[in-house]
Amino acid sequence: MREHNHAGPRRPMPTPAPGPFDPNDPIPGDVPDEDPFEPDDDDEGPVL
Repeated sequence: MREHNHAGPRRPMPTPAPGPFDPNDPIPGDVPDEDPFEPDDDDEGPVL
């Protein structure tokens, strides 16, 4: 069976083409202090 390079979960998401500037969009490289994805002292994993 041939492997298709254009499909599959292992391929990284392509960078979206730059569109009209949206002031609501986060600035790339500018991470706010209230970043919900920033792990704060949760290296041990979720607390059960």
